[in-house]
Amino acid sequence: MLPRRTKSIAGATDFAIMVSLNPMGELLFAHMSIISLKNVSKIYRTAVGESLAALDNVNLEVEKGEFVAVVGESGSGKTTLLNMIGGLDQPTEGSVLVDGHNITSAGDKELSRFRNRSIGFIFQSFHLQPLQTATANVMVPLLFTETTWSEARKKAEASLGLVGLSDKVNQRVNQLSAGQCQRVAIARAIVNNPRILLADEPTGNLDVRTGTEIINQLKQINTNHSATILLVTHEEDVAAQARRIITIQAGRIVSDAALGAGSNEDRQ
Repeated sequence: MLPRRTKSIAGATDFAIMVSLNPMGELLFAHMSIISLKNVSKIYRTAVGESLAALDNVNLEVEKGEFVAVVGESGSGKTTLLNMIGGLDQPTEGSVLVDGHNITSAGDKELSRFRNRSIGFIFQSFHLQPLQTATANVMVPLLFTETTWSEARKKAEASLGLVGLSDKVNQRVNQLSAGQCQRVAIARAIVNNPRILLADEPTGNLDVRTGTEIINQLKQINTNHSATILLVTHEEDVAAQARRIITIQAGRIVSDAALGAGSNEDRQ
């Protein structure tokens, strides 16, 4: 098979259109990225007035259904990258297009709707209400939609079932193990059927066995529901479970490699 190269071209929508060409310049196929960052930088000012680049001229394309691990040292810009994609932060320079939304220029209300409908967040520290039941925690994203209370409860219980917690729906979070809490967090993240999951160190507070179970859960969601997943991690064995690994150093992407079924070559 002839090797192929990809490039982006301007499209009629907010998606970046990626075109794959063979060495003769002939079109093989075209597809659209669900996540597209163009020349994105995030600059912070220190207390003494110095500039600190958390992200430095980052360009990134992620296709629908990819499972991508983002690795790098602490302070390299991994979490800032996820925050940009999730609409939790705005770039100092550049543009961020996610799931058809130009979130760079979006207002607060539009960003809130975007996050609620398109993005599922999974955090290292769970961010659950400990005195509430698992079901009540999972229902939270649905309460900001037009879903009725009874329908929200049904969806929350179904989501808990998908992560193996059907028997814990009425149990308070402070009575659950760390692994079960992270499963509740995953159930909350997927209850709105988001197209994208952003996971920031989801195994960081878990033992090896439980962490493996959580990664397997995410892989199943990626496979069975075609969810696009970006996972930040310090752990090499966790990153190796993804199908693509992006390495960030000092706010720049220094490596972008495909794994497994595709190719072991760095992306162009």
